[in-house]
Amino acid sequence: MRAHRRSFAMIVVLLASAAIFGFAMQGGLAMRLATIETTALRDQDALLREARSAAAIVLAGLTSGPGVDETTRTDGFGTPTTSDEEDVAPLEEPNIPQLPEEIRELLFGDLPEPDDDDDANGGFLSSPEPIRRTTRSSGRYTALRKAGLPGRPIAVVRDEQVFEVSILDEGARLNVNVASAEQLTTYLKLKGIQSPTDVALASQIVDWRDEDDFVSPRGAEKDEYARRGVVIRNGDFLTIEELLYLPAMSREIYGVVQHDLTVVGDGALCVSSVSREALLSVPGMNEATGGEVLTLRDQGQLTKKSLEAALTPLSIEALEHLRLSPTSTLRLYVRPVGLDMPPFEGVAIVTDSGGIEAIMLNPPRAW
Repeated sequence: MRAHRRSFAMIVVLLASAAIFGFAMQGGLAMRLATIETTALRDQDALLREARSAAAIVLAGLTSGPGVDETTRTDGFGTPTTSDEEDVAPLEEPNIPQLPEEIRELLFGDLPEPDDDDDANGGFLSSPEPIRRTTRSSGRYTALRKAGLPGRPIAVVRDEQVFEVSILDEGARLNVNVASAEQLTTYLKLKGIQSPTDVALASQIVDWRDEDDFVSPRGAEKDEYARRGVVIRNGDFLTIEELLYLPAMSREIYGVVQHDLTVVGDGALCVSSVSREALLSVPGMNEATGGEVLTLRDQGQLTKKSLEAALTPLSIEALEHLRLSPTSTLRLYVRPVGLDMPPFEGVAIVTDSGGIEAIMLNPPRAW
């Protein structure tokens, strides 16, 4: 009997020891996981800072060419560097390091002067208003107009990490608040959206932004949205994400088109960075002419004169919907090379009066 009691007591002691050991192991594992998570967050913050710095390097190069007058040169964020004003403490974030010589040569080694006709209207082929007005004196936006936007990503090394920086003009995107139903349908078809979904999406975009309650063919108005618990605005889209409210829109389709679309601008597309599908959607544009324009752009030979020469009499109408110079609102994509993650995305604003007024770069949503 005593032996049984001793055995039972031993089992209890062993079970208690195992439980204590298990709790200790669980606590140690939780601490290690917390440490790993904290380290990962710290590494993410560091990566985001370096990505912003990489974007700042490229923007500094693009906007620091011969067009920047000494009296208006800034540190990139509106702080004068060659003026009679008192010294201003430099901004810490985002940091703009000294531009490497190879990047300087790549970005603005021999900047072509814009055509006189281009300069007369700010680089527009027609005469619409830019997304953001800028002064015409020498400055960073003037230098950007002369340099143009790079046609390919530029690699920048920051803290041993290579980043590929792509800069696109926000004005190179198709404005869903301006484009006609026909242009939207053409664009969607070129993106691989099958009929009748392409027609339905174009009609629903127009129905969302117009002021009436008349339902376009395959469109949707307030009764359809009320059944979905959505209040239609009957006005302009405020964000591209609002396209997800459209009955014919899916997340898969949205993922295909979101980077080509915008809700700002006058509708004139900047040919220096417009996508093939958006370019071919322009009224009067066709496959052959669009291909020739894209070839000129890839070869660095796209000017107002060469563009007009590429357009046939049947496609000359396209000139009213195109522009050469970038607007002052730029879209940024910064991809860390070698890391399995989406690129950082953001916006930069460049003006003559304020320099690089903002660099807003956000981490990927799925990060």
